Amino acid sequence: MFKTCCACVVLLSLTLGAAVELRPGEMGPQLRADGVDLLVLSSPWVTNAAWEGLYQYPGDWQMTSMLSEADGTTLREHRGEHGVVLQKCTQSENAVTLRYEFDFADIADARNLQWVLQLRPDLYDGIMVSAETEQSVSPRSIERLSLGKLRQARLYLPTMDLVVEVSSADGEWRLSDQRDAAWAKCYRLEYNRKFVVDDSRKTWVEVTLRTQPVVDMFVPLTAGAEQELRALPFRLGAPVDITPARLSTIALWHSAEGPADKVLERGTRVGAMTVQYADREAETVPICWEEQVSAAGDDPRDLPDGLLAPGPDGRAAWLTMWRNPYPESPVKGITLQRELVGWRALAVTGMAAGKAPERQEAILAALRQTSSPGEAFELTLNGTWEFDPEGDKPAQDVPVPMVLEEVKGMGGVHAGTYRRSFDVPASFAGQRVLIHFDAVGDYCEVRVNGRSAGSQLVGPLPAAFDITGLVTAPSENNNLEVLIKDDTHFGVPKPSKDWRNIRHWVPRGIGTNARKGLFQSVSLRSRPQLHIADVRVQTSVREQRLTVIYELFNTQREDATVVLGGYVRPWDGVVKALELPEQEVLLPGLMLTRAEITVPWTDAVYWQPNQPQLYQLRSIIRSPEGQRLHWTDTRFGFREVWFEGIHFYLNGIRCNLRGESPSYHHPRPPLDTREDFTAHVKRALAANFNVLRFHAVPAPPHVYDVCDELGMMVIDESGIYASWGMILPSHPRWLPECREHLARWVRRDRNHPSVLIWSACNEALNCKQLSPAQLAEFARVIDSHDGTRPVIFDGDGSAYGVVLACNKHYVRTIADLEDHGGKASGYGNDLRDDIYWVAEYKQEVPMGIGEFLFPANDRLRSRSTELYACMGLQTRGYRYADWFDIRPYNPNYTGGLREEGPAEKFAAAWDIIVKSFAPVAVFDKAYDELGAYPAPPALAVGAEEVRTLIVYNDCFSDEQVTVAWSALLAGEKIAGGELPLRIELGFHTEVPISFTPPRAGDLELRLVSRKGGQEQFRDSRRFVVKAAE
Repeated sequence: MFKTCCACVVLLSLTLGAAVELRPGEMGPQLRADGVDLLVLSSPWVTNAAWEGLYQYPGDWQMTSMLSEADGTTLREHRGEHGVVLQKCTQSENAVTLRYEFDFADIADARNLQWVLQLRPDLYDGIMVSAETEQSVSPRSIERLSLGKLRQARLYLPTMDLVVEVSSADGEWRLSDQRDAAWAKCYRLEYNRKFVVDDSRKTWVEVTLRTQPVVDMFVPLTAGAEQELRALPFRLGAPVDITPARLSTIALWHSAEGPADKVLERGTRVGAMTVQYADREAETVPICWEEQVSAAGDDPRDLPDGLLAPGPDGRAAWLTMWRNPYPESPVKGITLQRELVGWRALAVTGMAAGKAPERQEAILAALRQTSSPGEAFELTLNGTWEFDPEGDKPAQDVPVPMVLEEVKGMGGVHAGTYRRSFDVPASFAGQRVLIHFDAVGDYCEVRVNGRSAGSQLVGPLPAAFDITGLVTAPSENNNLEVLIKDDTHFGVPKPSKDWRNIRHWVPRGIGTNARKGLFQSVSLRSRPQLHIADVRVQTSVREQRLTVIYELFNTQREDATVVLGGYVRPWDGVVKALELPEQEVLLPGLMLTRAEITVPWTDAVYWQPNQPQLYQLRSIIRSPEGQRLHWTDTRFGFREVWFEGIHFYLNGIRCNLRGESPSYHHPRPPLDTREDFTAHVKRALAANFNVLRFHAVPAPPHVYDVCDELGMMVIDESGIYASWGMILPSHPRWLPECREHLARWVRRDRNHPSVLIWSACNEALNCKQLSPAQLAEFARVIDSHDGTRPVIFDGDGSAYGVVLACNKHYVRTIADLEDHGGKASGYGNDLRDDIYWVAEYKQEVPMGIGEFLFPANDRLRSRSTELYACMGLQTRGYRYADWFDIRPYNPNYTGGLREEGPAEKFAAAWDIIVKSFAPVAVFDKAYDELGAYPAPPALAVGAEEVRTLIVYNDCFSDEQVTVAWSALLAGEKIAGGELPLRIELGFHTEVPISFTPPRAGDLELRLVSRKGGQEQFRDSRRFVVKAAE
């Protein structure tokens, strides 16, 4: 035991007041607080459509006219051909408010008004941010952050909080991570507005930047020199007595030398921290090997309860955060006990209970997200590249990632060479080095330092090129060339004036889905000589088990033996949920070896739309002597899907899918950026969509991450698109390329819990392009790489029994339904009001409808408002008939999922669609057959009217549904009631209601559903009551 006593220590404050000042700077005044340069107050600017500057408020404010100055407020004016810009700057002790009022002239070619405040990565990397947008945003990392419609943000810096308050007359404020952007690679606080809004060039914008000191939040439990670590203040030294204080968390900064003569088993206790309370017995916190601490000189890394952190001498140490189970009991001190391997505590700090709880949670969240470099490294190669197009066009700088055809002057370019230089860091020494592409459109050859690293037809899926022999580590200014060719090199022309003018022998998707160039991310990666090449997570709800299938690669000639293991923790947590049993695996030299671990798991939280719980699997291989060789993290969700009878089940709950099929082909694709797609999914969920099929080409990786996190279910579709005769299946390369495409696609996406179904192809039989035998081969390849999800053929039925579920497109007759292939007589001819006709067909297999009511001809386009409304009404018919998968093509043609909402003429149709997709809906059965916008049906005075209501419970919890209805005649209630119902999850029921109108007039029937007292659905139906003639 060791302990030192000294005088009582008071609460520690991190700042001296956080007073702010403005200092002149080249790009604008510098905002400074307590010696920290927070940001530059750069000026708003006006640009053209190409983001070329046309006007900017002077960065040197002295170049403008001073109108007034008093009480810390200056008012300046800048007049000229641009118009008039007023600037008001108000400064107080801890805040600066800057406001601009614009009255612009008609500046030629002006398109955008923007104000960007840059947050330097060296200052803001790793911090946490909370915010207010349209809703409250809890603390989260600034990395990968994207917050639109910003009102306020709080940035938790180590020594202060920076509070940002923004407002404007119009336009939008945004805070986002733009470190990979083409310019100003930083975090950005920015305002954007069209130059002209509602025919006006007048507007105003304002920002307030306020600093707040961190006061009385930390209690030092050791004495000595002050040192900060990851936003935590420590005092290096031995424990001290303190004035008893209530503590929520205790941070232990510690290290160990490691055993001199043997390898310790994981979990061996090497020390302890005992917490002494003023009013209860002490609590002992054990410090265990490979749990909280490891050897400073032996493969330092993050541990389950210890984050790798540098010690005061620069050697590896660890930070362990201990949540105090008794935060109301005052702590009076700690003792520390060393037991093995030279364990020692460097410093200990407590976090005061009840003091700035939001900041405390932000610090803890930041620590949870902190990850030290592992044995495998990844560096981005995104940014500015040179592109030299084939032909006479000159080379030019282009951003990567970016779709090549969107670069000015690159239209009609079908091949060319990307170039850039890159460095290889010393951390890559002794490892394999790879260039990794998330996607390429479509073929590429990679050359490094003038030598070929290989070539591949890549397409929309990832590919990697090993360049180990072509570079050294460390090295600088290596030359990288990527020769690309687009899809026109892999097909033959056919007569057409649009995007359907080629027949391809490669899977490429629909139309503009075939992106050109380096349109997704590129990175430089390293891999140890012995490494985990692939992790395949399989979960079973019915068997309550987790299975992990590994591919382990030995890049050396000699055989090697490794110990494989790992553990699972919640994706956003630190407490281990499951330990994988370790097993010894022999890895033959230069071979890929398969290994499998299965473990029971009875208390997993299931992933499903109402609770998209995600877990992180950390997989580890080490030598038999205990040296870690490689680790990798894999995110997954615990869930299982299957068909039972005609129904589809998720985690044992009947699951009915309702949604649409977005793709790159849309004029305004929602898939390109994580930010845009997150907003799209949130709007889709709010509109009662619960599934998306990414039509005719695999989507970018971030799309599936967003769906995993938000609970949006996915039908994942390959790039095998047969419509319009755009494939060449007789070509000898066709089937091998399809097999390769399917394998890479499934291997990429199979750990995403949101992916519930594989759609192997689109309309292959429907368009009479492929054979059932080829579809059977597609299903075989998919199952060989997954086997845990159903396979469907969108638009091709079940390929006559190849798979279980029968998914159709554009059906109109019972004969269409009886054909379990691609037969469809409704394309351009499926607008109808008798929505319950499909219920006449009694299916024996699960039935789905992947596309219907596409506006395929002028007749349908002329009736678009009716057609879009019928997307909703026909959905009601398919729901009633118990079809498990219902996707009109496409409700978003109304504009309903745009930020600005549906087009005005489609607003009523969109409302019908949203209500038709509602999970707890109440429909008037007979009324819905009257068509999109029927005249109010006539009822007779004094005659009893019986209506049949269809009530759905398409939820994942709570079988109790209450239906409230009321009949109002000329606004007066004449009948009504509440119907408490028990409806099995995923099912529906029919209930009758009746009322007798006593007199003539307009009658409204209101329908409401509730669960747990909360309203779920509301609609009304209009009638006219007439006296008998």
